[in-house]
Amino acid sequence: MPLRDRANHVYELMAALRLVDARLDVRAAADAALGVEDGVFRAAGEKMEYERDCAEELDRLRDVYRGM
Repeated sequence: MPLRDRANHVYELMAALRLVDARLDVRAAADAALGVEDGVFRAAGEKMEYERDCAEELDRLRDVYRGM
């Protein structure tokens, strides 16, 4: 998995976390996004599974934001 792809997923997750909680500072959002992405990366057996699981995590965060 190219580092650029992983970094893009971290950024998307971090932005979604900040939408859910605007009081969350950038460092905390980055740490949380890195943790989620790393967990997905380690659990995925292949690139398609990784991409799908990252998209699902992002959708969950967006659902939380929409439900606010």
